[in-house]
Amino acid sequence: MRPLTAAALQLAPHPGPLTANSVGENLNRAVELIERCVSATGAELLVLPEAVTTGFTPGIAAGELWALMSPIPGPTTEPVQEAARRLGVHVVHCTYERGSDRGVVYNSAMLIGPGGDILGVYRKTHLFPGEMQWVTCGDSVTVVDTDLG
Repeated sequence: MRPLTAAALQLAPHPGPLTANSVGENLNRAVELIERCVSATGAELLVLPEAVTTGFTPGIAAGELWALMSPIPGPTTEPVQEAARRLGVHVVHCTYERGSDRGVVYNSAMLIGPGGDILGVYRKTHLFPGEMQWVTCGDSVTVVDTDLG
């Protein structure tokens, strides 16, 4: 196994009510942070915080959150996919994911490869009690083979 630089990124979500604009702003800030980190450190694996697109407690009902989020891939993943492709890095991107049925929302983490493709998606299986109001549990773990490990 070769050495690599991994980076855990942290940013606060856009303040105020959760809207399509605030989700977009959070995505823009995440992409900017990815770019700055790669430039400063040469990191090959970057990990964004849980629920980076919305903040951990969105403060809206599951149906409203479902309407703001997208399936994976979709508008809540594409800017990060493009950044990973442009920079040639792996990114763990964490967002709420719109399920196929209205009101079904998953707390998901995906690994995006250096080509911008989604290599795997994990839907959180162990929710904290308050989160169960707006999140549906996943039912499996995800393991992805990459050139990093």
